[in-house]
Amino acid sequence: MKQSAEVNNNLASSEPSEGFGLDKFASVFRWLGTLAVVLSAAAYMLEGFDVASSELRHWVCLGMMSTVAGAGLFSQLIMKDSKTARLLFAIAIGLISVQFSHLGGIIFDNYGDTIRSTSFMARGTALGFQQIATITALSLFASLPVAYIGFQILARQHAATLTLSYIAINTLLLLPERVSLLGISVTAATVLTTVGLFVLMFTRHTLYHTREGIAVQLLFLSAPAIALIRLAFYFGDIAGYCSMGLVAAALLVKSASAWIRRRPLQEAAFLCATLLAIPCWHELATVVFSLPLSELHLAVRFAPVVGFLLLVSQYSPGMGRLYRMLSMMVLALLTYILCLEQYSYISTIAALLSNLLVLVWGVGKRYREPTLCGFVMSVLSLLVLSMQLLANINSEVWVVLSLIGFCLVMLATVIERYGKNLASTIPRSWDTLSRWP
Repeated sequence: MKQSAEVNNNLASSEPSEGFGLDKFASVFRWLGTLAVVLSAAAYMLEGFDVASSELRHWVCLGMMSTVAGAGLFSQLIMKDSKTARLLFAIAIGLISVQFSHLGGIIFDNYGDTIRSTSFMARGTALGFQQIATITALSLFASLPVAYIGFQILARQHAATLTLSYIAINTLLLLPERVSLLGISVTAATVLTTVGLFVLMFTRHTLYHTREGIAVQLLFLSAPAIALIRLAFYFGDIAGYCSMGLVAAALLVKSASAWIRRRPLQEAAFLCATLLAIPCWHELATVVFSLPLSELHLAVRFAPVVGFLLLVSQYSPGMGRLYRMLSMMVLALLTYILCLEQYSYISTIAALLSNLLVLVWGVGKRYREPTLCGFVMSVLSLLVLSMQLLANINSEVWVVLSLIGFCLVMLATVIERYGKNLASTIPRSWDTLSRWP
């Protein structure tokens, strides 16, 4: 009896492992299918209008969106598979941005300035106003229920608000303007509206810290990402591809931190995102930001690299300090070039602002290396700026000496008044700083 009981217990303990293995296979199939749909959507948006027939290019995305949403309902109601249902509706909601991007291309092709179109924006739609209005109306008619049902599954509490906000943001993609002042303003409005949603809603509710909530955040990033990539293609195909690489790197960091649980795979994803983002930004800054002043060009080239490395360090549990050290090395190099090699007012002020931003970020996030390096580099930048100001004073030496003496006397007054407080505060602050990661 005891032997049979032990055999039964062993069999019972072995059953979950088999189910666990099947769940793993199901999860792999889900993510491979999602990756295939995302790649197909990217290829669909990059193709010119003259690649496929009119029936295929105008209706395929709308039909796919409806089919995926129907499959999500089938999985939820019939198969009782909530995981697949959530994933299918997330894909369907993402295809709304793809459809609106395609509609924006059609409207731009007929009514916009296509002189600066690239190879990915070939002409050939030749649709009338009634046809465009019909496709737009059907897209809106299909998108509203798909978005509402999908957000009901992903974030039930705010489904109506999320639906209206998502449709409104994607509607901005329909404007037939690109590089004009109005077009750039609409792109900026799309980005700022999304940022406002993140500040007012996504960062304040714990609902959006779950996997489903992070999926909602990524969906809301699709429209501004498409708008920025579409704008970058007007500076050339290389700029467009580099902007796609930057978006992919940012999404990879956010997705890996939320959905990859194995530490080696997560760190590999962060490393791939870093190796993708840095050269893409280098090339994009070279092509797009052709600034007349070399000082500003250097700041634009290196400062975002520091920011991205600090961003990755937040999510990387094992290599966070390494990323922060690398970012501080880049910051020190940037400060050296701007303050000591360029040695101009503009370069020094740019270095000072960059260092102050790193200092504020380090104090806010309670990281030791950014706080120390930001403080030291800020003091160095301020000293260099003071030396530049003193060197350009067209007066006698006694004027400079009097200014230095006045500053020293005022510093003595501050020490006399607050010296005891500083003597006790500085060690406590250093002890607190030494305990930060």
